[in-house]
Amino acid sequence: MTHLREKYWAVEVPEGAERFEVSIQDDGIPCYTYWYKDNIDPTVICLPPGTWEIVCTSKTVLEDQAASIVHVISNGNISGRPQYRRYDRDPVKDMPARSWTRDARHSLETLLASKGCNLNKTTYLILKKQ
Repeated sequence: MTHLREKYWAVEVPEGAERFEVSIQDDGIPCYTYWYKDNIDPTVICLPPGTWEIVCTSKTVLEDQAASIVHVISNGNISGRPQYRRYDRDPVKDMPARSWTRDARHSLETLLASKGCNLNKTTYLILKKQ
């Protein structure tokens, strides 16, 4: 499990997992279960206690979902469109125009990559509400 920012976390499907499932237990805690090819016993990992919500996956994320996760540099009052941080750029060292994007999904991709997530794999994006 990888902390992205603020109350958002990511759970990446493990390398070599043949099957992967995310489920919510009766107490509201998400657990993820995966199986490897030659192992009939699954590995089950549950998140720490709290109130969690599975937002989406990195493959199915919508623009508004991504916008709720990433850092908004400008809400668009001046330009008409919001601007989102690019996490693969240094806002202090790079030119300001290179450190933002108008595509929230692109911003999320740069955030995931900056945290070591593999963009070719499915990653579950999870919100900790409490």
